[in-house]
Amino acid sequence: MPSVCNDQSKFGTGDFDPTNPFTPDILVFDSGGNLRRTLAKPTATGGLQAEGPAVDIAFEGGLQGGRLFATDSNQATHAAGQNNSSRIVIVDPDSGKVTPFITELPTGDHPTEQLAFKANWIYWSQGSTTNSGVVGRDNGGGTNQQDIPCQDIVLSNNGRRPPRVDFGLLYCVQIFQMMPVPGICTSGPLPVPTNFTSGSDWPKSRTAP
Repeated sequence: MPSVCNDQSKFGTGDFDPTNPFTPDILVFDSGGNLRRTLAKPTATGGLQAEGPAVDIAFEGGLQGGRLFATDSNQATHAAGQNNSSRIVIVDPDSGKVTPFITELPTGDHPTEQLAFKANWIYWSQGSTTNSGVVGRDNGGGTNQQDIPCQDIVLSNNGRRPPRVDFGLLYCVQIFQMMPVPGICTSGPLPVPTNFTSGSDWPKSRTAP
């Protein structure tokens, strides 16, 4: 539950305090277990998103290296309506500079946001944006994001709760509802070509192995 013990804005000087244990970062250790540097700590001009979490990191070439990718979001139990804030980012392993790769991915109170790579594709898995398929008043006052279906889902009047507590029991969750562009949903992994550039037509016309 929201409290001073898990609200990053209440620690030290707030969101951008470099010693804040409640904001995400990447720690680099040497082979002896000694901390060498801290990467991607949130700042006023960049880094990972302060609300967190930042769930996964992976090199696109695995043990062969390549670019370092990470996932983050501005999800927080004490915040309201930070929907579509999840991202795939590229992190410079030396300087810690964070460069957004894909933005406006679905965000909920139950993020998984794992990464996997195959050939020239990166796979991002949200899993689910909720732990029950329901957005309650404890989820940003009911403004947070429900799961995003890849087909229309009609809920019948059978006593089950709708995706949002203020909606009636007869309700249809539409395909890609709450997403800024079609083609993005939760549950299944989302494929993105590793040569993606801003301004391309992804995800509207993509194929993946």
